[in-house]
Amino acid sequence: MKRTLLSTLMAGAVLALPTTALADCASDLGALKASYDSGSKDAILQAAETFRTTSSCSEPTVVRAMSDASGILARMAQQLFAAGDIDGAEEMLKGAPGLHWAVQVTRAEIAVKRGDRLAAAKLYNAALDTITDPAITKPNPALVPIADRITRLGQENLMLAGSLEPIVTRSGGASGVLKSAMRGIAIEAYGTKPPVEDDYVEDVKKDDDYVEEKNDDVYVDDDGYADIVYVEPEPVYEDSEKDNDIAYVQPVEPEPDYYVKAEVKTEVKVEVYAENKPKEDYIVADKAAEAAKIVYLPIQFGFDSFELDPSGVKAADTVADFLIKSGIKSLTLVGHTDEKGSDAYNLTLSVKRAASVRRHLQAKGVYAQIYVEGVGERHPPKYTDINAYSDEERRAIARRVELVLHQ
Repeated sequence: MKRTLLSTLMAGAVLALPTTALADCASDLGALKASYDSGSKDAILQAAETFRTTSSCSEPTVVRAMSDASGILARMAQQLFAAGDIDGAEEMLKGAPGLHWAVQVTRAEIAVKRGDRLAAAKLYNAALDTITDPAITKPNPALVPIADRITRLGQENLMLAGSLEPIVTRSGGASGVLKSAMRGIAIEAYGTKPPVEDDYVEDVKKDDDYVEEKNDDVYVDDDGYADIVYVEPEPVYEDSEKDNDIAYVQPVEPEPDYYVKAEVKTEVKVEVYAENKPKEDYIVADKAAEAAKIVYLPIQFGFDSFELDPSGVKAADTVADFLIKSGIKSLTLVGHTDEKGSDAYNLTLSVKRAASVRRHLQAKGVYAQIYVEGVGERHPPKYTDINAYSDEERRAIARRVELVLHQ
């Protein structure tokens, strides 16, 4: 896309900024960074407000600086949280001047501590949206395992909350884990990103003094938080084809004449790569999309039954509405059980439960190709920390139907 005359003039104006303006911005950033060493929330908030209202830096620089200031508050809140001061941690995050994934994650941990799984699921999934958005979070490969962990925490708390509200918006759009899954199939459809126009590349590199400036006197943000312990991600089902001891149930083909009953137009669109942005800016989002190919659905059943209970009906209705609006044409439902009962019985039950969800979706007007698979108790979740859950919570997470979207 060619740039307008106005945008060209604006870019020229930025590039023509005198050295003193850049030096002033560097000085302002340095003053803000100096406030972090005080360890005082009030000092940081005051410095952030001064920077926001008086700085000569560009708007993207100001936004990033406000986010970083919030990240510092999140680090301080994590220290309080680790020491058992939950109220203090919560108070530390009040008034955070910008949006930062670490703030959302810390608030989620506080919600977990207080037993509010729905709030935790919302916050973890919101944090996933934040950490994968290059307009909010500076792209950094080091964030990939963090995003993976946030994804799994979002999934686990989603199951314990028993609601799809954290990943399906009121308008029927996708958020969090489901948004990343949608991005994955959008990438498959999109292919490789067209090259960036040569006449714009140089402007992009020079336009953001906050990210690109290498001068030692200029503040450089730190996206990592050493006191937040993250676990390296583990592959999901990576070795399933190699496990010869498990007789996997083959996917059940959908009724052949069902798919052609209606044409579905895609209404939910996922932007893959923004105009004039290099693909490298989306490394965290792309990796999160790979990790989110499997979405846990908190669809509940009666005890020892494959019939949906009332909450399961509500959740399945939400899934149906989303699938209809998104225009997804092919998907797989994978049934799982906990470890109670025999392996053979659980395997059969998991297939029946997945098939029951398919029947419900079809009855609600979902005309996608829906495959059904059951694995019983054989693939328990890759828990972020199995010791963080009681036996019943662990089983609640294990009793799931997984949604796998196809292109």
